[in-house]
Amino acid sequence: MTEMKTALKKVLLPLCTVAIVAFLLMAFAIVLTQLAGLLLGQGVWIDRAYEVLAQPSIISAISVGLLGYAYYYTMERESTVEGKTESLTTLRSLSCIPDRAGRVV
Repeated sequence: MTEMKTALKKVLLPLCTVAIVAFLLMAFAIVLTQLAGLLLGQGVWIDRAYEVLAQPSIISAISVGLLGYAYYYTMERESTVEGKTESLTTLRSLSCIPDRAGRVV
């Protein structure tokens, strides 16, 4: 299982990075083109920037979310204290996490 997580992690991180960069570039392109259209009085630029780049930027934002979610689940989630894996009940006793009845143990 950990070999598969390691392999997925190596693939998902670059894909997520590329998706984030693509999303940010498209978002900045929309804003800068619309700003230029506003400053230069070119209303067509404002409309075309949205028409051309809105859907691809939304798709890339969705991709970032899905890839980030998948990448998050490839990370190790074990909490270790002095080399031992701690359960949630042990962690509850060390903090203010309430149990199911809402009581802080």
